[in-house]
Amino acid sequence: MRTRWAWAAITMLSACSGVGRGQATAIPWHDMPTPVGWERPWLDSLRDGLSSHAGLSIQSDAFGSLIVRRATGGSPGHVRLLVAVGIDEPGYVVSQIRDDGLLRLRTLATGATEAFHLAREGRPAQVGTRGQPVNGVVLVSSLHLRAPRPEVLDEAGLYLDVGADSQQDVADLGIELLAPVVMRESVRLAGDRTAGPSAGAREIARVLAECVAGAAENGSLAEDVAVAFVAQSQVGTPPTATKPGSGPLGRGGEGVVIRLQPETTMVVRVAEALEEATRRTGSLRGPESQWEALELRARDAGSFVELVDDADVHVLQGRVSELLGGGAPARIDPPPIGTPFAPADGPGPGDANEQREQDFGPTLPLLGALVRARGVSGHEGAVREIVRRELASIHQAWQPHEDPAGNLVLTLGEGAQTLAFIAHMDEIGLEVTRLREDGLLETKRLGGMFTHLFCDTAIELVTTSGRILSGVALPEPMDPESREPVILLDVGARSAAEAATLGVAVGDAATVPKELAVLGRHRAAGRSNDDRVGCAALLLALHELGPDADDVLRSQHRRVVFAWSTKEETGLEGADALARALRPVPDVVFAVDTFVTSDSPLEDPRYAHARLGGGPVLRALDNSSLTPFDVLDSVRRVAGIAHVPLQVGVMGGGNDGSRFVPQGSIDCPLAWPQRNSHSRVETLDLRDLQALARLIAAVARDF
Repeated sequence: MRTRWAWAAITMLSACSGVGRGQATAIPWHDMPTPVGWERPWLDSLRDGLSSHAGLSIQSDAFGSLIVRRATGGSPGHVRLLVAVGIDEPGYVVSQIRDDGLLRLRTLATGATEAFHLAREGRPAQVGTRGQPVNGVVLVSSLHLRAPRPEVLDEAGLYLDVGADSQQDVADLGIELLAPVVMRESVRLAGDRTAGPSAGAREIARVLAECVAGAAENGSLAEDVAVAFVAQSQVGTPPTATKPGSGPLGRGGEGVVIRLQPETTMVVRVAEALEEATRRTGSLRGPESQWEALELRARDAGSFVELVDDADVHVLQGRVSELLGGGAPARIDPPPIGTPFAPADGPGPGDANEQREQDFGPTLPLLGALVRARGVSGHEGAVREIVRRELASIHQAWQPHEDPAGNLVLTLGEGAQTLAFIAHMDEIGLEVTRLREDGLLETKRLGGMFTHLFCDTAIELVTTSGRILSGVALPEPMDPESREPVILLDVGARSAAEAATLGVAVGDAATVPKELAVLGRHRAAGRSNDDRVGCAALLLALHELGPDADDVLRSQHRRVVFAWSTKEETGLEGADALARALRPVPDVVFAVDTFVTSDSPLEDPRYAHARLGGGPVLRALDNSSLTPFDVLDSVRRVAGIAHVPLQVGVMGGGNDGSRFVPQGSIDCPLAWPQRNSHSRVETLDLRDLQALARLIAAVARDF
């Protein structure tokens, strides 16, 4: 019996980690991965759906492709027409497991270009195993560091982090060489549109399945017509002017054609820039048959946000029904959503999850809630409310002050010495600047970012009323001369008026999907760990100080300010307002923020080096501050007493504490090491967060 590989749906990050997206929507036919070579679970589910309809003969070939014909009771005869769709997705397999636990990747896709690899850099992924799927993230250079980005990105520049520190850790996760790696993210937009990887192929497969079942049931399916759902269509030898190669459906399609010897092979596929919903075209090059195409209109075909319209799919359904003899399509149950394909006796994530709960207690749920909150600079309200609720859970009497800049400030104790801890609530993102007449939304960037990480991706837009709209950010053209000066968003509107009807307005904020994926035993990755980790560290430190913290600090004649700031990513604006208003001026300000580490093979280790899992970092020097040695030594002393491991590092960027220096404070940033800064997969070690919280509590008491 063949062992199946394990997969989950696009809610995969939440399914495995327990800390997932705030708004995950399952989309039938779209959310089960079909990586090249591992299409069988999806095809098995399709076979089960077709088998319930009378009059069909269903067979599989050596590639795994599913071939469907009218059941005749005798030997299958000549095939006049083969109607086929490729159902596999281009992707990667694990090609090397490094000593440090990082994985290298091998591409499985015909004609993968720089755009293909760029679209997968800095993204969450899943690795198939013989048990449960394993979360991973593709590393990306950090914006703050100095390592030059390659002029051309290919698979040699890709590394997958699954939270492992050694080859043994990788083995313990169940990952093997040749394990498939997938990235799947489908979204349903307003206006009856679907976007995501291979969105068109999935709709085509549904239409073919339902039309062939309907034609068989009403007896109109001819004996000389076959339908094929082709595996391994994304690999093979591309056709050339002189050689047919494997044909338009790759080596999987070549295998089906050689087996059936059809007179004509009709490839049903997506195409860009069609004036009509569908188009039929001939003169394709391929082996053993006359090749034609029936094409479905799609936008951004082949991208992560390939988009198809339900109205166009309905037109395609009519065309396919005619090809197969007519008759009403019959409903086919879609492949299951969110169900791992592991065998019943396969290993599960239960033990690992239980161990994480034991190791990290409330840390992971708190961080997950903060990360899922959408808080682009100037739009931090959702984060602020979580902080308020968490403070009230420690001591109901604590009433933090919200200042005119939106900062949230809690002051405890009283005395001659004043210390301040500050973490920022905001994150980088996009803000709508214009509703175009075609329904697309123009945006401006809030904070520093690599543009390609915020293009060709799903997005979540927050309207003024608080409604969350699913959408996509359009891909960035590879040709610089073709690029728009802004990032364009699509929430499904066909006009500016439709967008306004959905509640969209200038000034609305958007971000990429908010999720927190647990990697291995100790790591977590998500959008806005910078600086929700800092926000969580302050809250966890206050939990440790306890509800009597105010009395304890008063007895020590110490005043301690805990602040959660706004608009750090757009120029330290919230901190600047607080520094001008806060009196007495703090003696020392501890900005609690990320340390963008070069602990990655993509970076130069001579600069900004701190090890994930090595403990908090004294960010002694950056572009905005230089901490005196005597203050660093005092923090080292406190860390030693508290048995907190401590690293020291030098990096770029600025920090909130620097805005207090002109007022007379000393700035001493406290940080945790983080990979993939300003991406969707900012990665930390959860042990560093716990240690940082203990350090903050110790400094508040004993500095």
